[in-house]
Amino acid sequence: MRSQSQISEGKGSIRHNVPILSVSFETEDGSRELKRENGDISMKFRYKVTYHGVDTTNSTTAGPLTFFTNVFRDVLNYQLDRRVQGGSGQWIPCRYGDYCPGFVNDQPSKIHVAQSEDFVCLHPSESWEGSFTLDDELWEFPDHLRTGAIFRFAFKGATIEWWDWGTKDGTHADTVVTFREYGQSTRSGFTDDNNGGRPLIFVPSSSEIELVLAD
Repeated sequence: MRSQSQISEGKGSIRHNVPILSVSFETEDGSRELKRENGDISMKFRYKVTYHGVDTTNSTTAGPLTFFTNVFRDVLNYQLDRRVQGGSGQWIPCRYGDYCPGFVNDQPSKIHVAQSEDFVCLHPSESWEGSFTLDDELWEFPDHLRTGAIFRFAFKGATIEWWDWGTKDGTHADTVVTFREYGQSTRSGFTDDNNGGRPLIFVPSSSEIELVLAD
């Protein structure tokens, strides 16, 4: 991906290049077996978000980036498919379970960026890691699944809701952002006007991981 034209970084200037982020993930224990214990299906993953700068051929073309991380915890940004058993090779999306988007909090909340664990700062080529659990509380699995059933799991891609140049403890030591929270959901809506005029960051989908249902 080519970087866009740059504006000099003198005091008060704004960089209009769009940061490039990617996601990769692996099972927490390195196994590709989807565990089934006492009838419940569950597996833990570790995901890694990497900041590549604004040009994948030269990561030094950008400075530090601070962004809101909730899109990586939201189940709706992940895809789980099941391969039809019987040799057809067809993939069927697994439906989300009793996922509740929550309720709208009419009173906007104020968050200090530097004090919140939901905001992360990365320099070019740095990564941030988090965890995610795939289980039958989030997805609906067919009854009487046989051992050996094959699934594939991936991050579908998502748009970062808030970001800005600079570090949490430096540039954003006093930055406060306003957003509306949707109950217990990880989804939210920032009320800041058009993200301060900055372009949106779309994080593309990850590679798929194939999983096999074990006893």
